[in-house]
Amino acid sequence: MARVTDYMRAKHLPVKLRDKVQSVYHARFAEGKMYNEHEILAELKESGSEVMREVLEFNAREIIGLVPVLSDAPHRFQERVATMLHPDYGFPDEIVFAEGEHPEFMYFMHSGLLDLLIDYEGPNERVVATVGDGSYLGDTGMLLDKPHGTSAKCRTQCIMYRAPCADFMHLLADYPAVHQFMMDIAQKRSLQHGLDTEDARTALRLRASGNASTTASSAAGRRASMQALCLDAAHQEQKLVADLEEAQKQKQQKNSMATREQAQPTTSGGTSTSHSHSLQMTDL
Repeated sequence: MARVTDYMRAKHLPVKLRDKVQSVYHARFAEGKMYNEHEILAELKESGSEVMREVLEFNAREIIGLVPVLSDAPHRFQERVATMLHPDYGFPDEIVFAEGEHPEFMYFMHSGLLDLLIDYEGPNERVVATVGDGSYLGDTGMLLDKPHGTSAKCRTQCIMYRAPCADFMHLLADYPAVHQFMMDIAQKRSLQHGLDTEDARTALRLRASGNASTTASSAAGRRASMQALCLDAAHQEQKLVADLEEAQKQKQQKNSMATREQAQPTTSGGTSTSHSHSLQMTDL
């Protein structure tokens, strides 16, 4: 870490940027990433691909267990996913991907909170969903073969695992049941968020031409259609955000309790007990 500090000082990096750089290294250290993983795996591959595969599968066991669509998939599917996952880190207010960009990666959330927004930094910016531990994102554009319909922005520090879209789609081709399950979810998300870009362009053209009544009628029709398909979407979103925030509080309290217990000396003949609480969250 000293060499990183010397580098930042020599380059006269601003304090805010220095804090972000230090956070990256602290996050990597906490995850045991202060080494060249690609180099180590390359050496293992030379010794035998089976050994490398077992190491990758062991490393990915936690994120696979967190994400229902992965944990419920066939074991061979999980083995192949493990070979394509790469850890990624996001910090508050950082953009993971932007609305309108072509999808390159699919992301699986290990920890943290991340907002999905439409019209980011525009006059109609709003959060359409918040995702956390065990959720995944980037699937809608990948599966429906269209640009991202939302921007993904970190609300808190996030640890994610990303998989290249091309590799993941190639994997799904061999597992039609998993493919169809994820496709159904992607289509529902697209409808729920109202992310039909052609409709949006049509509304803008009508508004520009001054045909406000037609625009209002068209927009009302789309809203009614989406409400019929996703009647309780707003309530589910509110409950999800509340559950995610509560889960973060529970995790922080649990970590704080564990730290205090480790710091307390063990008394002779004494016993200590700890209580943990868990919150089950529903994936979007």
